[in-house]
Amino acid sequence: MTNQILVTALLLLPLLSTPSALYAQAATPKLSFEVASVKQNKSERTSWDSRTDLPGRLEMTNVTLREVIRFCYNNLEIDEIEASNGQKWIDQERFDIQAKAGGEPNRPTLILMLRSLLAERFALQTHVETRQDRPIFALVVARKDGKLPSQIAEVTPGSAEAAQSQKQCEKARVASLSDGFCWPPMRVASLVSMLSNNPIIGRKVVDRTNLTGTYAFNVLYPHDPDPSNGGAAFVRAIQEQLGLRLESTRGPVQVLVIDHVEPPTPD
Repeated sequence: MTNQILVTALLLLPLLSTPSALYAQAATPKLSFEVASVKQNKSERTSWDSRTDLPGRLEMTNVTLREVIRFCYNNLEIDEIEASNGQKWIDQERFDIQAKAGGEPNRPTLILMLRSLLAERFALQTHVETRQDRPIFALVVARKDGKLPSQIAEVTPGSAEAAQSQKQCEKARVASLSDGFCWPPMRVASLVSMLSNNPIIGRKVVDRTNLTGTYAFNVLYPHDPDPSNGGAAFVRAIQEQLGLRLESTRGPVQVLVIDHVEPPTPD
C-alpha cells in the first residue's frame, strides 16, 4: 500500500507543477499574521516604501492597493493587474500596513501572510488569465551597431568600482532633487524584470538587446509632481543615459484579474 501511494504521488507531481496549480496553492494560503494594522495614508505623497527585512515583521508605507497586490503576487510572474471601473480607488487611495508574525518567518512566508491579509481585510478575490496579443515593450539597444554608450561599461558586482558608481548616482540624485534609480550592477534580464514591475512603465517588458554582461544601470530624470507625467521622462532618460530604447510591440501577458475587492475593514 505504501508503494502504491508513493507511485500515485509521483504521478501527480507534474500536475502540481503547472502554473494554474501553483497559483491555486499560492492563492489560498493558510498562514496569517498575529497582529496587523491597515490605515489610510493622507499625506499626499506619491512615493511608497516597503520593508520585509525586519525579523517577523512587514511594513509598507503610503502604498496603493495595486502596489501591494503586485508586490505579493510578483513571484507568479504577473504582467498586468486588471480592475473594473468601479475599482479605481485601488490606484488612488493609499495605506500604511504594519504586520507582525509569530517567530521569525522568512520573506516568502511573510508574502503568503500578506496575501491572507488582503483576503481578510480587503475581501480580495482574484484569478489569473493568459491574454494573447497585448501591448508590451521590447527593450532594445538604441545604437544601430548594437553597442551601449561608452559611459555604460561592464562592472563586477561587489567591486569598488560598482560601489563608487552607485554612490555617485545617489549623490547626484539628492543634489539635483531628481527622481531616478541608482541600482547595483545587474544583467539586462534583471533590468527588464524591474522595468516590467514598475508602474511608471505600465507594461510587460521583454529583452531584445542581446547583451550578456553586467552593468551599472543608473537613471536620473527631472522630478514631476504629477506622477502621470513620469513615464515619458523615465523612458527618455533610459534612452539618453543608458543607450536603451523601449519599443512598442505586442505579445502574450499574464493578467491577474480582480474579481472582487472592498475598502479595508477598520483595525
